[in-house]
Amino acid sequence: QEMVAAMTRFLVDSQQNPRELYRLGLEAVPFLLAVGDLLLGWLLLQQAEIALVALDGDVSVRDRAFYSGKVATGKFFARNVLPRL
Repeated sequence: QEMVAAMTRFLVDSQQNPRELYRLGLEAVPFLLAVGDLLLGWLLLQQAEIALVALDGDVSVRDRAFYSGKVATGKFFARNVLPRL
């Protein structure tokens, strides 16, 4: 929210002083990186949900390790990366 507010503020300010438009670009990169992390988290959540359903069924030892890894990856990302957004 803070990133979007800053970008909006820079955009509004640049209407009065067009030379300040570059400040909008300075905020664009961190914003796009945050959006990418958020989308990655969403995809990992989907994979973890599918993995949990699969783990409830009858799966081989190899598949169990694969699905358990998907769940662990989703948990790690949610605990360590998403809070920094």
